[in-house]
Amino acid sequence: MHPVVRKAAVVAALLVAWLAFAFWQHHEYGHERDRIRADLVRQSEVLRQAFLGGARAHRRLGRVFEEQMQAVMDEITGTSGVLAVRMRDQSGWLSIAAGETNLLESTDESPQWLPQGLQTSEQVELLMMPRGQGQGAGGPSWSRDLEAEGEPLKLRLTLLLDRTAADAAIQSAGRQRLAMVLAGGVVLAALGFAWAAMMRTVEARSQSQLLQVEKQRLENLSQAASGLAHETRNPLGVIRAGLQKLMLNGSNASAAEGHSRLRLLVEECDRVTARINQFLAYARPRTAELRSTRVAPLVEELTVLLQPDLDGAEVQLQSHIEAGCETIMADANLLRQVLFNLLQNAIAFSPRAATVELQFEKASAGAAVVSVADRGPGVSAEMADQLFAPYVTTRQDGAGLGLAIVSQLSKQQGWTVQYQGRPSGGACFLIEGIRVAT
Repeated sequence: MHPVVRKAAVVAALLVAWLAFAFWQHHEYGHERDRIRADLVRQSEVLRQAFLGGARAHRRLGRVFEEQMQAVMDEITGTSGVLAVRMRDQSGWLSIAAGETNLLESTDESPQWLPQGLQTSEQVELLMMPRGQGQGAGGPSWSRDLEAEGEPLKLRLTLLLDRTAADAAIQSAGRQRLAMVLAGGVVLAALGFAWAAMMRTVEARSQSQLLQVEKQRLENLSQAASGLAHETRNPLGVIRAGLQKLMLNGSNASAAEGHSRLRLLVEECDRVTARINQFLAYARPRTAELRSTRVAPLVEELTVLLQPDLDGAEVQLQSHIEAGCETIMADANLLRQVLFNLLQNAIAFSPRAATVELQFEKASAGAAVVSVADRGPGVSAEMADQLFAPYVTTRQDGAGLGLAIVSQLSKQQGWTVQYQGRPSGGACFLIEGIRVAT
């Protein structure tokens, strides 16, 4: 992913996370606000039930009832956060009120959240003696009881509660939720900056590793160039000396001697050409094109190409392709050259009548490993660490570029190659990181 696209994706993800957190906090604030308001509504209901309980405790309606209810209303409106309370019947002849009744609204809808407070209203029916019957000089006379009258008295009780404390609690909850949203934004922003710093560190480290790899490559290339110059200078000296001798001898040289010298010159030219080709194979950068590659035809082709070497060394090539590894992702040309170099080395170091083993095996789900093993003398521990450097060889006639080319071509395909000594004697080269084609 391009760094700019990746950065935009991370910023978008952090913004979405912050918006989701803000929405959640707003949702929780709504629940808390509703809970505070519900508590105030329940407080109003409790007060109404207390008023109605006091009213139902009287069996007869009269001056005592009105005076007691008025006293209760006056006491409650002064101490319990009740701004106003009113009790009246539909006809209006019974009306008891206390507090700031001018703040009460005429609506009967309940509950009502007014700027001045919470107003609740409820209509109830009480079986009481109506006022005005049997009144004498000593005051009102109530001659009939509640059951004898039988006519219910319809009263509406209205309360207005102070909402200042509830509003303050709601505002405090809102400020807390807002602070949490801002704090969440700060945390996510800090995470974003931390991620950016980490990515810069990773990129710097990757860049440093790339520079280190390039430095090692340039050092190897310099070493390879020095080796090429050395390998080229000696054959050229032989060629020059031979030509000078032919020029000095002129026509006196026998035909047989001239033919022998010319053949030597040709061999030296071939040797120079081979070294230059190996150097170019190592030094020339290549781009691997990984494609689905069938293993069996490639192994058959290598067997045919190496048959003269196998016959000359009296060595057998034994190959095995495990089920599931028949097709791998590889650059066929590069894979052919890698295996050719490894097999050629294995044949050269194998004793007479020995067997060189080429195996394709499953390493894990979707991955394969290739091994080339021989029964030769193996490699000492001191030289094992330098095997894949250019111009490091244990063969007298070797150029020292074969394993360096194997390592380079493997890396270009995303693979790793390593050497392992065999417990029973010999060398084994493993190529790991190969993907099985699906």
